[in-house]
Amino acid sequence: MRHRVAAALALLLTGVAPALSAQERAPSRFAELHPPPAPLWGPMPRQAPRPAQVGQDSPGTMVGYAVLLGTAGFFAGALAGYALETSFCDPCHEWSGFPGLYLGAGLGESIGVAAGVHLGNHRRGSLPLDALASVGAGAAGVAVAAALGHSAPLFFTPLAQIIASAAVERRTARRNDP
Repeated sequence: MRHRVAAALALLLTGVAPALSAQERAPSRFAELHPPPAPLWGPMPRQAPRPAQVGQDSPGTMVGYAVLLGTAGFFAGALAGYALETSFCDPCHEWSGFPGLYLGAGLGESIGVAAGVHLGNHRRGSLPLDALASVGAGAAGVAVAAALGHSAPLFFTPLAQIIASAAVERRTARRNDP
């Protein structure tokens, strides 16, 4: 019984398929709204570049990447600093790794912000100069907090790092563009 159903289904499908492919599609006024699908192989059709790809990208892209990579750098640097600090002490006490944790977190966040700004601008500028600006802004924030004896300036330090790195990235990108 199964063989008969399969044979009847195969005959039906082979007889209907040529009839369906012979039909033409009626013209539609919505054809320009729905472009034809891209081919599965072969060359892709050319598309006009989007406006964001023509000139410099929006600052939001650089800020987004800077926040994302700055946060990742903060935690990666903190873990690396703590591990490095505790690897050199023989009888470690419970607070022995925290200086390395703080230093690693600050440096990791600074480098992460610079890398995020650089990647957000499609690597047009200078990463070493971005990192120098970010580390400098971070050091200035720590110096201001130490001079005031209060930790409130440390909350604005990442914002200053993003602004400084973005300004250096834009300036060096203009110089590197043909």
